[in-house]
This record gives sequence, C-alpha cells and structure tokens, in this order.
Amino acid sequence: MAKLRIAGTWVGVIDLELENWTVAMLREEVAKRSNAQRPDSINLISAGKVLKDGDGSQNLTQLGIRNNAKILATRVSVDEGKSLEQELMAEEERSRRLARVKAAATALSKRHVDGSLPIEDFNIELENQGGQKVQLGTETDQRAVMMGLMLHENAKNLLTRQLYKDALEVLTMGEFIDNVPILQIDMVWCYFLLRDISWLSVAGIRLEKAREGLERCHGKDCSRVRLLQAGCQPELALHMRLELLEGVVAYHNGQLDKSKKALTSAQAKFSQ
Repeated sequence: MAKLRIAGTWVGVIDLELENWTVAMLREEVAKRSNAQRPDSINLISAGKVLKDGDGSQNLTQLGIRNNAKILATRVSVDEGKSLEQELMAEEERSRRLARVKAAATALSKRHVDGSLPIEDFNIELENQGGQKVQLGTETDQRAVMMGLMLHENAKNLLTRQLYKDALEVLTMGEFIDNVPILQIDMVWCYFLLRDISWLSVAGIRLEKAREGLERCHGKDCSRVRLLQAGCQPELALHMRLELLEGVVAYHNGQLDKSKKALTSAQAKFSQ
C-alpha cells in the first residue's frame, strides 16, 4: 500500500495500490473528497506535468508515480452553457482575425518591393551596448525584424484588451521570426493570465530561455546594465516579471524553496 500526498483543491493523504490505480480512478477519488460534482473538473499535476487519463491502460506506477509522491489538485471551471456550434463559430472568427493580423504584418514588411514604401522610409537602426551601430544586413533581414516587431506590438495590444488567447497566438507567430527573451516572458504571461495549467512544463522551458537571453544582454544580476547606465536599472520591471513567473512555475512544480526565493526577489524589485 502506497501513500500519495494531495495538495490544492483537497489536502490530505490517499492510501492506494499504485499498480492497480489509474489516473481516472485517482481523479474520481479526489473529486469525491473535495465535493466536486464532476471528476473532469479536477486537474492532477505531478512533477510539473498534468496527468492525463489516456486510454486507461496505464497504472500510476507506469506513469512514474511513486510512494509518498506529491500531487497538486486544481479545480477548473466547466462551461456547460456554451453550445458546440457557438464554440466553433467563435473559433472560426478568431482564426480569421489572426490570419488578418499576420497578413497585415507581412504586407507592411514587404511594401517596399513595389516602391510604395521605400526601405529608407522605415529603416531601423540598432545600437549595441557600446553605442555602436549594428548592421542588419539584407532587406530580408530588415523585413523580418519589422514583422517581428509589429507582431509583438500587436500581441501587447491584445494583452491590454484582455484577449489573452489571441495574444498568445500572435506571440507564437512572432516566435518563428525572433526568439527574444521579452517575447518568451510575454508568452508565459499569457499562460498565467489564461490560468492554463497544461502549459506548466513549457512555461519553465521558456523562462529558462528568457533568463539566459537576458543574462547575455544585461549581465548576471543586471551587472552590465548598471555599469552602462551609471547605476540605473531601466529593465528592472522586466526582471521582476521574470522572477514573478519563475516563482509561480516553481510553486506548481513543488519547488517551494525556489518559489519563495524568486517571489521574494520579485517583491524586492517591486518595492524599488
């Protein structure tokens, strides 16, 4: 007989036989103990991964669940009032809207081809941290940067309008062009605002990429930025968002010490 320690919607210990129990059985047991009307309203998370029912043939042992494992149970709202037809119509309209966004960004980035918008009219100049100009190279490179910037800006506009799912789609388009740290943070921010726990493992990977990219640009603990900006930290808010999200992801992965450290650091930056 093994013990599973449950936290979240219901807190306690469940005694069971790992070889004989499936995810569906565990979900049903947690739903019953937490007085949830429907088992499918319960999400189960182990080691940062959402446990799926699958075809029901795999037991908990085969899924890597061990004695004394910690399972996070969360309850999701099930919208029963929305018909399938309404959902399909809304999804089709959303797809058309996103297609128009991508087409507009592509068209604007290519308009110089027929001379209606010469490249000189929207030339982008970049400087490195030493103040020296960085050459983007070909017009294709410049078009790619233009398109990436426009998609990212459009996504931020969608975020302010609380259209988080649409913003995530536009950010995903931008990721194919430029995999910048800020874009990674904005994508995880969308996961956070959508309250979608299924993105948990992907969120951790994106935040690692974001931290690596920021440390290349700003130095460890913003040391390079502070040196160049005479002690000022213009990117403080960006690092605060990164640490806030790192804390949330660590918490849901059961890494409580790491979560506390990240959230404490984010709070200190917010107080500045």
